[in-house]
Amino acid sequence: MISKPFLLWIIPKKNSPKYLTKEELASAKELLNPKKNMFLHSRSYIREVLSELLGINPLNIPLDGVFGKIPSIPPEFGYISLSHCENALLIGWSTEKIGVDIERKNRNFDANKIMKRCYCNDEINELNMIKNKDKLRKAVMKLWVLKESSIKLQQGSIARDLLNWQINLSEKIAINKITKLKLNSYCFEYKDWYLGTASQNIKIKELDTVICDMF
Repeated sequence: MISKPFLLWIIPKKNSPKYLTKEELASAKELLNPKKNMFLHSRSYIREVLSELLGINPLNIPLDGVFGKIPSIPPEFGYISLSHCENALLIGWSTEKIGVDIERKNRNFDANKIMKRCYCNDEINELNMIKNKDKLRKAVMKLWVLKESSIKLQQGSIARDLLNWQINLSEKIAINKITKLKLNSYCFEYKDWYLGTASQNIKIKELDTVICDMF
């Protein structure tokens, strides 16, 4: 019996896929690496973790996961979201719609450029108070995973929706400035990663440990 409303799995990219349907293999036939490997790896491990969670044979999980579509399962089985980084796959499952995102803590990027191009004025003003470059990079990254997880919950796009989401780190909420939708928004700092999570009703930060580490 499922006792938690929200679970996360972190899976090494190096793990080989084991559970794939004929439709998924056919969908990947024309893909080139590394896109092909990423597709097959993610679909196989969605099947594996949901099999353990739901008590269903991996190949019988009702996953709509052909290439080019956001993978999904029927609502009676819950909701899923996934994210990739350099060395890991993050899979999120919940009893309601969710969004997740993962980034390596040591990812190298221009924090000032991302901040000025992608964040709203209130966020920029708060970030400008951070004078240490490494602390600024980490703060910018935390906002990024929270914004992207919020976008994924609504199945939006980064290009169209990034500037619409404002994160309030102190209150652990994300607000869409256009639709006024408010989400519970929480960033886990776990080992080498930042894990962004978004849920409309579940207060993820108040839950017990929900991370299943397959490393």
